[in-house]
Amino acid sequence: MAFIDFPNLTNPFTQIDTYSSQVSGVPVPVTAGYYPNGAMNVPGGVYQMPVSVYSKYAGLSSTYAPAVTVLGTTSTSVNVASVNNTNELAVGMTVTGSGVAAGTTIAAIPTSTTITLSKATTTSVTLAQLTCFFGTNVYNGFPPILKYVRYLSQNNPALLAYPAGVYYADSTGTVVTGYANEAYGVTTNNAALNPNACAGVLLPSTASSGVTAAALNGNWCWIQVGGLCPGVAAVGSCVIGDSLSMSVTTTQAFTVVRTALGTANPYQNYLGVCMSNLSTNTTCDLLVNPVLAIS
Repeated sequence: MAFIDFPNLTNPFTQIDTYSSQVSGVPVPVTAGYYPNGAMNVPGGVYQMPVSVYSKYAGLSSTYAPAVTVLGTTSTSVNVASVNNTNELAVGMTVTGSGVAAGTTIAAIPTSTTITLSKATTTSVTLAQLTCFFGTNVYNGFPPILKYVRYLSQNNPALLAYPAGVYYADSTGTVVTGYANEAYGVTTNNAALNPNACAGVLLPSTASSGVTAAALNGNWCWIQVGGLCPGVAAVGSCVIGDSLSMSVTTTQAFTVVRTALGTANPYQNYLGVCMSNLSTNTTCDLLVNPVLAIS
């Protein structure tokens, strides 16, 4: 399974991620544990990963284009009315959805509740879901920042279909777990987690990489600790601007809680802020808390 690092656990410098060990498809010899870009795969190592490599590792599409989902009303024309949120839209975005012709883009945004399409819609729909994205651009210029860690869990809960938040399992900042009861700082009566137990977003998942908890457990992998992470497992009703934090309920696994836009962001186990509304897969694009990259 090439999507996970499997270093010798007594010497984690002996093997590196197979995606990172190739340049233009040509394997690069492993020398002193270095990647081609000069970053070492040391436990707890943090560096900015090229989007092309990140997309392969996380199982994302090569476009790396987080989608913005809005609602709108159309009547076989280029005009879309009653758009619920145009704040994250921009001219040039590709648009898909019910009645939207292939190749349609946003031609203009006349008002805060209307958009103009490059092609007329083929059907009339009321408050239909429209998905808008930026093609091959890295949206908003938030490149991923990753950390190299060991995933280790005694409970070993089943992985989610999509990237999900994880906790630090000890004080070294190099071991993570998805199960809250194993988070660093859990008290003897299971009453509280360390407020800094949130580690980041675990990238391997069942849908993106096909990995299972049994295969991952005890091995080294990447978590995201900064930048924009598309398609993170979220919670119902998430919308743009909401904050997500890791659950402090010790019986839960890979679970986040939502703090609505306009409410003070939580300090404890703060994972990041939603950059898209909740998708049909119960995921959202997450701008990961940058403090995680230095904690």
